[in-house]
Amino acid sequence: MTRNPIRLRADFYDFEACEQGCAASADSDLAEPLKLADAAAGCLAHLTWHFEVPSHTEPLPASVARKEALLPLAALSIRTSRALILLVRNGWDAEAHGLKRRLTECRLRAQHVEDDASGEAARQWLGGRGKKADALAARYDARDPWAIFSSGSHADVRSLRLTMAPPPWIDIGVADRAVLLTPHRDREHAHGLLLDTAFDAVALMEHLTVVFEHSFVLDNELGRRLVAARGAFEDQSAVLSAARNPRGSALD
Repeated sequence: MTRNPIRLRADFYDFEACEQGCAASADSDLAEPLKLADAAAGCLAHLTWHFEVPSHTEPLPASVARKEALLPLAALSIRTSRALILLVRNGWDAEAHGLKRRLTECRLRAQHVEDDASGEAARQWLGGRGKKADALAARYDARDPWAIFSSGSHADVRSLRLTMAPPPWIDIGVADRAVLLTPHRDREHAHGLLLDTAFDAVALMEHLTVVFEHSFVLDNELGRRLVAARGAFEDQSAVLSAARNPRGSALD
């Protein structure tokens, strides 16, 4: 049997219009978490501007190695935060998981560098021989979020949970679900990604100031909003975790 060829159209899905629609609604749907993620990344960028690594000789002394490792970790965190914010604003929440994984790794590695006063963790990371990220996630009790963000950063079928309609926590048959190809927004999920991004930036600021033996002061209003957001985020996460527990699907 001969079938007629499918005539393909590049504009069958209007991705750009969908992205513009998500971006237009972001300032109302995601107003506070967007502002907090943006402000925290901006404050981290400002803080790094004040620090520099002193001149040194090889092998790196511990105090210098730790500083030399933390500044590029902060730079990676800043750039990754900005890219993540753009993806979430434009409706690509699920695709932001790979970036959130990198942000989490920056925070875990910064913690490891701060904790190791010998400077060896810093030297190994600078030399491309740092401890495996999975091991750091286990060490700092971050296994669950690390696993979630890891699945979303690989060609892992489980990452499609975030692009299903209806979402997997609504109990219907697998055949009645569809995978969305265009950008869309799960408001609670986008909130969580943005707030977690803000908290990661604050953590990097704290690690920097410990190692550089300096302090920083956030605007009082920004600090208050971050504290309030963290409490609300933790409460909401507990509720959503209980509500969104799929009883099983082809993607399990």
